[in-house]
Amino acid sequence: MAAAAAQLRSSGSIRPPLLHSGSPSSPRTPNRTFSSSPFSSPIVGGKGEDDPLIFEFGARFFRAGYARDAAPICSLGYGPSEQQRAGDYRYWEPGFVNNTRRRKYNKRWADPYELWPLDLRGVNLGLVEDKVDRAVRLAFSRYLLSDSKQRRILLVLPPAFPHPLLTILLTNLFHNFQCPAISLLSGPVMSVVAAGVRSGLVVDIGWHEAVVTAVFEYREVHCRRSIRGGKRLIHEMAKMLNKEVKKARDGEEVDKRSSSIVSFEEVEDVLIRFGWCRNRQERQQSRQRDSVHASSDPVKSVFLLSTSPSMYLPVSFSAFSEPVETAFFPEVGDHPDDEELPLGSLVWRALVDLPLDVRSICMSRITVVGGVSDMPGLKRRIIDEVADISLEKGWDRERRHDRERNLQMTQIQYPVGDEDGVPTREINTLPEQLRRLELKDNQSVAHHGLRGLESLGPWAGTSLVSGLKVKGIVEVEKDKFLQQGLAGASREVKQSVVPRESTYGSAVTKSSVGDRSSWTLGVWA
Repeated sequence: MAAAAAQLRSSGSIRPPLLHSGSPSSPRTPNRTFSSSPFSSPIVGGKGEDDPLIFEFGARFFRAGYARDAAPICSLGYGPSEQQRAGDYRYWEPGFVNNTRRRKYNKRWADPYELWPLDLRGVNLGLVEDKVDRAVRLAFSRYLLSDSKQRRILLVLPPAFPHPLLTILLTNLFHNFQCPAISLLSGPVMSVVAAGVRSGLVVDIGWHEAVVTAVFEYREVHCRRSIRGGKRLIHEMAKMLNKEVKKARDGEEVDKRSSSIVSFEEVEDVLIRFGWCRNRQERQQSRQRDSVHASSDPVKSVFLLSTSPSMYLPVSFSAFSEPVETAFFPEVGDHPDDEELPLGSLVWRALVDLPLDVRSICMSRITVVGGVSDMPGLKRRIIDEVADISLEKGWDRERRHDRERNLQMTQIQYPVGDEDGVPTREINTLPEQLRRLELKDNQSVAHHGLRGLESLGPWAGTSLVSGLKVKGIVEVEKDKFLQQGLAGASREVKQSVVPRESTYGSAVTKSSVGDRSSWTLGVWA
């Protein structure tokens, strides 16, 4: 016994006692110090009380997260499944999909899944406000888990944003969530920041339209848009699937309860899993391909649950690329509508309209962002289309017809004869030299100047800018907005004076210093 007691005393002396005279009776979590330095890592130091929140409102999804994070914490939609009441679990009941009322396929087939349409005339803005309030409240209560009254919000918006929607967003955030201040940031500029450059051409393929914005030294200098967006692509994919379903059921007996309309959720899922874009060479070869080679095309089996009855639909793999060709790269005439240009022609016209010095910088920094931009082969196809159009039409669209007319009027013909003096052919020395020089310049520009650039997106660019901890040009405070609304904003558009040798941080600091008694909407005015 004495030996055992001595052994216990010796083993107890190895480790000191946990509780000392001045220690508390229960264990406590040690205090975690947070460094407020802008160079400190947010992962090591945790979330600071002054870190703002980043909100990005799109027509289909709402993204939210903390500043200085690499990606948003949540991405919420506005569809019917997100608008259910608390305790409504009918979606998980057996046969719920087959018992729901089916929507007929028409132009308004995808409207319940978007926050706002392209045309705001006749839109119920109260319903839009309720959807915004529900999405933001769900993000705070389930994902962000923070107090909205103490955090500033960085709001990422497209440049051409309607004032009724902007009023709804600001009123909802100020009135329902009591945010102290909101900073408005442009999506194309933040995409350029996320790409690591100061200037570039941003091709944003959104839900309603595709917008091409030229950014020079963090300023938007030119913008072009087309209605060829993700909504048109969804419709084209739905047409293809419905056509294949009807073709597969031609020999079957048709039941009165049967339905060949594929639901929106399944069309979107098929587009994400199977959608792809051909390159220009494959597209030309597919047009010249004989029907004999159609047997070599692999066939994919797609399970459709929304059709009644459910079925496995065999679809050739090349058929999944046809909606992309129809929606984004159709064949148009010589004089297409400016609002319906294909993506290649849209980017080329945006580059042609730019000044020469801006164009030379933006050509090598073409950034494609948006929800559809992750489709395999789409970014490479846009660059190839622009290169081929530039080889065919050049970079001087307005003066090209005048130059050709002048060349025809000033043709100098030199007859060339044989030994007997009989003229055999005529050559035009001056026009031929000009054409060769023009073709040589176009080839060098198309092959060496055009280049794509990857970007992390506008949300990540805003997260990078938030590390500067400075106020932007468009800073809206709660008290001033609730008093007068958007009418209290100054009509003078304030632009930051950016010296050429300065950095982005110093430029924002210089522009933000001054009187904040009056505020402006900037590019949203």
